[in-house]
Amino acid sequence: MDFGGVFATCADSPATNWTAKAGPGGSYTLYDESARQCLTAMTMLQMADCGSKAGQSWRTGTSSTLVNLSSSWCLVESAGWPAMRSCEPSDPRQRWARE
Repeated sequence: MDFGGVFATCADSPATNWTAKAGPGGSYTLYDESARQCLTAMTMLQMADCGSKAGQSWRTGTSSTLVNLSSSWCLVESAGWPAMRSCEPSDPRQRWARE
């Protein structure tokens, strides 16, 4: 996994601040304010310059899941790491909220 980190306790710092930037058709990109890059789901999750690659468009799915529009898979926390899995709205590791 080429993500460059693990999930950590939320804090009011740029490293944990993500912005959902509006995209076409109600989609959005997940922008990391510290890295100044977007979360990208290709064959694996990675950070990339916003707009530079496919796999950067997301939407909110059932039960607050985050669905990648390129793969139709959901963002999940797996043993402290971000990963992509088939969407299972009943899985609490796939539910995301704004704070």
